[in-house]
Amino acid sequence: KTAYEIRNCDWSSDVCSSDLVDLLLECQDHDIRIRVVDGELSFSVPEDSIPPQLRERIQAHRDDLIAYLKEATTQK
Repeated sequence: KTAYEIRNCDWSSDVCSSDLVDLLLECQDHDIRIRVVDGELSFSVPEDSIPPQLRERIQAHRDDLIAYLKEATTQK
């Protein structure tokens, strides 16, 4: 999915958000917290760094994560 396709879908749909949720859960498993601050991703990372493969997935889905997290925080 492209960032454009995901931004224009219903975030409550598992089809659109499942990959992002899986990515966020993987981050959580590594004790990595991600949030959006001033329109950019902000990380809280333990002393050991983010595994390279996870870092690549985060970078590949950066815009999608920002849109998803913004939407999730406005629905609360």
